[in-house]
Amino acid sequence: MGEAQVDGPNGPRVTGPEEMAGRCCAELTAAMPAWKDRLAEDPEHFGPLEHDVHAACARSIRHYRG
Repeated sequence: MGEAQVDGPNGPRVTGPEEMAGRCCAELTAAMPAWKDRLAEDPEHFGPLEHDVHAACARSIRHYRG
């Protein structure tokens, strides 16, 4: 893995793919209860929720730049 940092070139260095995957997973897992609540409250609006989940995944990955 190259020189990837959290939050851009001035952030702390990521030690490997396992750390990056763990950080991404933790961020998404933290958001999951709110997503489940939204879906339970309004199952007909899965589309907007799907968009929000996709955007969160993309944001999580963008934190790691080489």
